[in-house]
Amino acid sequence: MTVALRKDPVKTSPLSWLGSFFDFIYPLLLFAICLGTFTRFGLDSFGWLAIYGVTAYQVINNFQLFIKSAISSWLIFVVPVLTLVSTFWSASPGHTFIVSIQFIYTTVIGVWLGAAYSPYRIFLGLCIAAGVGVIASSFNAYLQIIPAFSEADGFFIGIYNHKNTMGRILVLLGISLFLVGIKLKHVWVATILAILLLIPMVAAESATSLVMLLLVFSIPAIWLIVTSKGSVRLTVILGVIGATLLMIAYLSVVDIDLVKKLLGELGKDSTLTGRTFIWSVGWRIFEWKPILGVGFDAFWNAGTFDDVRAIYLAYGEGINGFHNAFIEVLVSLGLVGETAFIITMLVVLYKVLAWFFVSRSIGSLCALYMILVIVITSFLEVVGFRGHDVNHIMFVAMYVLSLDYYKNRNNLEVKVLRTE
Repeated sequence: MTVALRKDPVKTSPLSWLGSFFDFIYPLLLFAICLGTFTRFGLDSFGWLAIYGVTAYQVINNFQLFIKSAISSWLIFVVPVLTLVSTFWSASPGHTFIVSIQFIYTTVIGVWLGAAYSPYRIFLGLCIAAGVGVIASSFNAYLQIIPAFSEADGFFIGIYNHKNTMGRILVLLGISLFLVGIKLKHVWVATILAILLLIPMVAAESATSLVMLLLVFSIPAIWLIVTSKGSVRLTVILGVIGATLLMIAYLSVVDIDLVKKLLGELGKDSTLTGRTFIWSVGWRIFEWKPILGVGFDAFWNAGTFDDVRAIYLAYGEGINGFHNAFIEVLVSLGLVGETAFIITMLVVLYKVLAWFFVSRSIGSLCALYMILVIVITSFLEVVGFRGHDVNHIMFVAMYVLSLDYYKNRNNLEVKVLRTE
């Protein structure tokens, strides 16, 4: 990297144009790869090799900035390091070692992203990468260059490998659209585009992601309440309260079980698409190894657990997670890992929440929504506990940004890359 991130002199690379190019392209390239844009084209491995190389190049050329951020955010490394340590008792030590190294490097990527880039630059890169992917998925639905609908159940997957991946990308796109729209003073354009995301979301039939996307629509309302004064703020607050009361009154009159109705419309049932069965299996494995677990990601890859084959038969397809991050941690790392995981999640949530209340910025508001979506989704999906996961990268980056705000809010040092 060639641009001085601080006023203090830093070493620059002799290939100045290369550093500047990496500075510019890094967020977009990172999100294009970690969203799984190229997975079905067989280019995932090459993409991650590029990300590993570019990250190493940037970190080495700005090592002081990285190491300061890494030290201040040491808590975020506890769980990843514990996954590496679990190699010693893992049921599949070779696999655990490899994926734990990936998990640690993914954490390094998240730290660097939060240390070197502003919230706007991060969410802009996410918006462009996710937006291009959704547009390409929509065109693919008509052109059928590759199958746009799942062969197993007919759900819309676009250019991605699973309907849940499509759903999560639409949620991330919704958050980033509102940040970019509000930042550029085009909130209504962002709102209209976000509404259009409901079309592919319904086609994907991902119930969890649909609920999360509906939650994202409250961003402009919260932003108006936080930033407006007098009558505008009062009008928005009363409007939100009125809409909520009307919805409650309507549901009570027509006597609709909203959860059951939503699940029914999306073809789900009370087992949450079989999740309760998988959770029971996970709990049984945890009771067998309650303290340290069976090793990071070892349950699904050891080849010695009959329960895995039972899950595959019940689902009729390959499954590589318990659809619940907390159960996944319990099975992998036991109570020791679960404790570290929950403490980390609570600390990150607290820090980002405090950042929002102190700064009242759109960046901190969208960071808070990002963390809330990850925390809530963790009860129904495995997010934030595996390598090469966009949710983990954003989780780490938002935490680093929150810490950096308190550290530098009275500091006149200038970070070129983080200038909004």
